[in-house]
Amino acid sequence: MPDDINKLVRFWRELKRRRVFRVSAMYAATAFIIIEAGDIVLPRLGLPDWTVTLLIILLIAGFPIAIILSWIFDVTPEGIEKTESIVDRSVTEGLPSREKKKRRLKASDAVIAILLAVVVILLYPKIFKPDRIEQFRSEGEISVAVMPFQNLTGDTVKNFWQVMIQDNLIASLSNSPELKVRQTGTILSLLQNSGVYSFTSLTPVTAGRISQKLDAGIFIQGSVNQIGTTTRLNATLIDSETGEVFQSFQVNGTSENLLSMADSISGMVKDFLIVTVLEKEFAQVYHSYLGMTESPEALRNYIQGTTAFSRREYSLAREYYKNAIEIDSSFIPAMIYLATSYGNAGYYEEARKWSLKAYQNVDKVGGIKELLIKTNHAIYFGTPDDVIKYSRQMLDMDDLAAVAYYLLGLYYNELNQFSHAILELERLLELYDKQGIKPFWVYYYTNLGIAYHQTGQFKKERRLYRKAVKDFPGDPALIYRQAILALSTGKTARAEKYIDQYVSMLE
Repeated sequence: MPDDINKLVRFWRELKRRRVFRVSAMYAATAFIIIEAGDIVLPRLGLPDWTVTLLIILLIAGFPIAIILSWIFDVTPEGIEKTESIVDRSVTEGLPSREKKKRRLKASDAVIAILLAVVVILLYPKIFKPDRIEQFRSEGEISVAVMPFQNLTGDTVKNFWQVMIQDNLIASLSNSPELKVRQTGTILSLLQNSGVYSFTSLTPVTAGRISQKLDAGIFIQGSVNQIGTTTRLNATLIDSETGEVFQSFQVNGTSENLLSMADSISGMVKDFLIVTVLEKEFAQVYHSYLGMTESPEALRNYIQGTTAFSRREYSLAREYYKNAIEIDSSFIPAMIYLATSYGNAGYYEEARKWSLKAYQNVDKVGGIKELLIKTNHAIYFGTPDDVIKYSRQMLDMDDLAAVAYYLLGLYYNELNQFSHAILELERLLELYDKQGIKPFWVYYYTNLGIAYHQTGQFKKERRLYRKAVKDFPGDPALIYRQAILALSTGKTARAEKYIDQYVSMLE
């Protein structure tokens, strides 16, 4: 056993002495850089896609050869020489087999360092890549190029389908204000100039290159196939720059309803791109229950309604919520906030009516949907304890549900359980602090202020309002609470100032 260990130790030392590890690192780093460069350069030289694959195969095949050569030979100032064994070297140099000379920095060390730095630079965007959809949104409209669909039916008579489907998709997508769609003629002209006349040979690399020339961040590439009487449309959303596939779609039908199938693909693409954008935009405004509709139009109306709701423009909010429900009659959050918009404005009969409409769906859904319905129903037909119970259950399912924390604080205040209200409302504001975003509306602050006030924590209340003023300057509800605090703490002059300001807003 000790002999085996000694052999392994000697073998390890021999690998180090013959610089096998150094060569392996240099080869791997160089090969990676060559592959990355080839992936960019070779297609742009007009070479076929398989040249990149061939390059990778050759570099992989060369790796063991480089290892073997590094074991046998060594590069010296006198040229390439065969590496002596450690025993021969000890005899010829009169030195012990273990070298004890102080190691000096060599040129190869600098080369390895440079190669590693280049590798890190190339790998960084791959490992820590940004959300490309969000990146496109932040730049404004999402620009899209639709490539001709590939006819894979085997029937060249149906080649006209390729451009027909492309043109139909472009026309449909162009109706969305969030999308900037490149037109058919421009795309076909660039394809012809690139030597692409047979669309079945159009590769994602070429399509990506064409899309970049059109300043389109995303391109759609698809195919149409036929199996018996079934016609199948496939479409894929691809990042023009990186080649990353965002999403794939598939629709089956018959050749007679091909245009309807293309419309279905268009709807799927719009839903994915637009709903994804709207959800990310709205996720920083209120809550996460947006995946309850697949209609971008319903979602857009819901977001606009909730934005109006946060400003207490309840009449405008109700219009948007009704539009959302008209588009998607099963959009439960829109029903719930429509009921709340009526209730907050004092129209309690209408509020109960819409709360009951939402409640009719309670047996058809589960999870968060069910709890949202039950919580809203409890507000108008139950007790504060019922609201608290369902809000607790909501938090058990989603501990980031801001509306649940708010309702807990609101109803604990109503039950005069102010210490519980403080706990829940402080957690609520912590959620927004962690995300670095403004709370949904001023009542998150004022309800916590009420709980502080009722427990005599006036300093905390004052600090809270100072923070609230930054988020909601000049808000009447906040000024009202500041006036009460000033009166309660004997700040008469300050209280009069707040009262005058509040009264002027009511005139």
